[in-house]
Amino acid sequence: MNNILNTRFCKSCDIIFNVRNFPLAKPETFKDSNGNPYRRHICSDCYSDKKSEERRIRKNKRRENAKSDLACEMCNYSHERDGDYFVIENLQFHHHDDNKLYDVADMWNMSMKKIKEEIAKCTVLCILCHGWITVQDRINNN
Repeated sequence: MNNILNTRFCKSCDIIFNVRNFPLAKPETFKDSNGNPYRRHICSDCYSDKKSEERRIRKNKRRENAKSDLACEMCNYSHERDGDYFVIENLQFHHHDDNKLYDVADMWNMSMKKIKEEIAKCTVLCILCHGWITVQDRINNN
């Protein structure tokens, strides 16, 4: 009988687990009716998956907001010019000097201040122009 009381049904994956497999929700704030720390109703694995998905969505929104008003500095590829044919992933950041601390593409989980500082060191290019510039740089350096 005691084992049944120590189990809980995960509302996300429909599996029964020991109650310890359910993450605590701010124990100092949330208590159950018996005064015990409140445990979530989705298991740790499902909670982790949900949080990962939320972080991914938040990171994508930050990237889209930062890039939405930008344009390629060579061909002017932009949302304003190309409308529905504009794909935000086609804009890239080209570091023109050797002052690169991070790849901007890997920074979206950092502070916007750091991201903007790194973007300021870059030239905004569409994927085609960025490829062309990279090839020209390689030819000139050899």
